[in-house]
Amino acid sequence: NWRSWRGNQAVMLGVQGQQTSVIDERSRVALGSRLGKALRKHAPEGQKPTIVVTDWDGGLQGYTQKQWRKLEQKVAQQPRFSKAARSFALVFLGIAAEVQVDRQNRILIPQHLRDKAGLGEKAVVLSYMDTLEIWDPDRLDLRQQTEAENLDVGDFVDDLVFPMEEDGD
Repeated sequence: NWRSWRGNQAVMLGVQGQQTSVIDERSRVALGSRLGKALRKHAPEGQKPTIVVTDWDGGLQGYTQKQWRKLEQKVAQQPRFSKAARSFALVFLGIAAEVQVDRQNRILIPQHLRDKAGLGEKAVVLSYMDTLEIWDPDRLDLRQQTEAENLDVGDFVDDLVFPMEEDGD
């Protein structure tokens, strides 16, 4: 999740969008200049921006190192022989890879994660709220269609969207 933490306050990187990228011959995916710039801004001083990428729900999810470490700590606090914690660690944490963002705002996707996400020649990079996801274009399209067909938000959208007031109105 694209948040950096100052004390207890979350600071979102403020990058919203979708970009289709060609996966090059070295398995690199371009994140885009705005996302790359935001990651550089929030990387620890003197360090290259690094994210942790893992398989989840049909695509890949990216986390800042700080967020990933917090997640690992929470899992480590679970009882050692907890079946749920063990399963989560095995399927989510165990296959993750740390990847650096290069000067051209690309990350190298390891082959095992490309295989899990079904990535071929292209990838869609999604950035919204505090989330980064990387999907195969066809898989994402099918998933979005399925989600739209099954969407039942009830009053949820009304509570979020209406009335649309600006501060001070």
